[in-house]
Amino acid sequence: MVMRPQDKNPLEALLLQGERALAAGDLAAASAAQAQVTARLTLRGEASAFSPAVALRWAQLRSALAFAEGDTLRSAALLLQAEANAPEGQRQPLIDQAFQRLTATLPPPALPAQATEALAAYHDLAQALADCAPLPARLPRTVTEWQARWPGKPLPALLGHLPRPDAENDPLRIAVLLPFTGPLQGAAEALRDGLLAAQFEAQRQGYGGSALRFFDTRAAELARVYGQALSFQPDQLLGPLDRETVSALDALRQDETEAPPILALNRPSEGAAPTLWSYALEPEVEGEQLADQNWRAGHRRLLILHDEAPWAQRLARAASMHFEALGGIVARRQPFSPNEDLGATVAAALLVEEGEARSQALRRVLRVPLETEPRRRQDVDSVLLIAEPLQGQTLKSALAYYFAGDLPVWASSQGLASDLSATALKDLESVTFSLTPWQLGQGGLESQRLRAAFPEADGPLGLLYALGVDAWRLAQWQRYAPPGLPFPGLTGQLRQTADQRWVRTLRLATIERGALRPAPARLPLPQASPPTVAPLSFRQR
Repeated sequence: MVMRPQDKNPLEALLLQGERALAAGDLAAASAAQAQVTARLTLRGEASAFSPAVALRWAQLRSALAFAEGDTLRSAALLLQAEANAPEGQRQPLIDQAFQRLTATLPPPALPAQATEALAAYHDLAQALADCAPLPARLPRTVTEWQARWPGKPLPALLGHLPRPDAENDPLRIAVLLPFTGPLQGAAEALRDGLLAAQFEAQRQGYGGSALRFFDTRAAELARVYGQALSFQPDQLLGPLDRETVSALDALRQDETEAPPILALNRPSEGAAPTLWSYALEPEVEGEQLADQNWRAGHRRLLILHDEAPWAQRLARAASMHFEALGGIVARRQPFSPNEDLGATVAAALLVEEGEARSQALRRVLRVPLETEPRRRQDVDSVLLIAEPLQGQTLKSALAYYFAGDLPVWASSQGLASDLSATALKDLESVTFSLTPWQLGQGGLESQRLRAAFPEADGPLGLLYALGVDAWRLAQWQRYAPPGLPFPGLTGQLRQTADQRWVRTLRLATIERGALRPAPARLPLPQASPPTVAPLSFRQR
C-alpha cells in the first residue's frame, strides 16, 4: 500500500515534500519545506515526534541543503550527529558521506570552536590529506598517524586500501614528453620549471624525489620519441601538451596491453576510449562553472560580453550552452575586439541606443519636445565578462555608465591582473571572479619559493608554472591516493571522472572595499557515492 502525504502526520508530510523537491532538484521548494518543519519543531517542541528512521531522513535533508549552499562543515556535522544514533549497519555509510562532504573543498573550511568531537576528528583527517598535496607519498603514513591520534574512530571506506606506509621510499621514474622546440617552446619550458620546482620542494621536505627525464616531442617522429621514453623504463609518463600529439599518442597505445600510465596535459580528440589519463586547463570547464554559479545564485537571464579571441569564444560558448541547458536564457552574447570602442559595445549590448532611437522617432511623430531619460534593456539580471584585465575594467565602468551598475557582474579568471592597482580595485568593485588557488596566492611557502625562483611565474605564463607543479604532484597522487579523493592543486581542486579525466573546480572571490575576498560557492547536490574509477597500476620496484 502506498501511503499518501496527507495520511502521515503534518511533520512527516512536510519532510516528504522536502525530499521529493530535493530529488527533483527544486532547492527553493526543498528549503521552504525545511523551514516549515523547523518552525513547527521550534514552536511546538515536536522533535521527539520523529522516530529514529524519520530523524535520520530529517538530518539527511538538512545536510544536502547545507551542502548545496556551500556549507560543507554543517553538511558533514549533521550526518555525523545522525551517525551517533543510527543502527549499526548505517553508521559506516554516514561516515563515508560526511567525509565526502568535508573533502568537497580541500583544504576544508576552518573548524568552528563549538565543533563536536566527531567533526573535529574527520576535519583533522581532511586537513591532513590536503597537507599531503606537495608530497603525496606521505598519504599512507598520514592516515596511519590519524588513526593513532583518533583511536576508535572508523576510517572512511575510501581510505581502506592504501599502499603500505613505507611505499614513500619508492620514487617514481617519470618520462616527460613536451615540445621544447617550435611555437609551444615557451609553454613547455614553463611546465618543465614547474615540474622541477615541485620535485625540488619534495626533496626539501626529505623525499628522495622522482627520477625525471625530458623528451622533445618535436625532435623526431612521435613513435620514435615514445620509444625513447619507454627505454627509460618509466613508471609514469607526463605529456604531451598539444591536442594533436595527445591524440596521436593515444592512437599509438590502442594495441598495448601493458604500458606505464600516462597523464597527458591536454585532452585527446573524441573517438575511441582513451588509453591515458588527461588534465587540461580547458576554458570550457570554467565557462560551465560560471554559468552554474549564476544559475545557483538565482539568475535566469544572462548577458555575456566576451573577447573575440579563440579562448574567450570557447569559454563564452560553453557558458551559454550550459546556462541554457539549466533552463536559463542568454539574452545576448556580445563579442568585441580589443581595438574597438568598448563603451559602444556595452551600449549596443544593453540596447541603450535603440531606446534613444525610439524617443527620437516619437518626437518626430508628435512634433513636440519630449524630455526622456535613456534606459537600458530590462530583460537581464546578470552579466558575465570574459576579457583581459584592462578590458574588464573598461567594460565594468561602461556598465555603470550605461545604467547597469546595479546588475551582478561575474568575470572569468583571465580578467584579474596579478598586480591590482588602486584604480583597478575601484573599477572592479563587487565583481565576482572565478579564480585558481595560484591566483589567490594560496599554496603556502611552496608557491612563494616557486615565484621567487622563477619571476616569470607572475607573468602571462604563470598558470603553466602552476600546471607543472600540479602535474608532478598528480603523478604521485594517482599512485598513493585512492580513486575518488579530490586533489587540491594550484590550478584548482581536481577530481577524477569515469572516463579517465581530471576536471578542475575554480574558486570564487569578490572585490570588496578594495580587497579580493573569497566568496562561497554553491555546490551541486551531493551524489550518494563518488564515480567508480579504477586505480592505476604501477610497476613494483
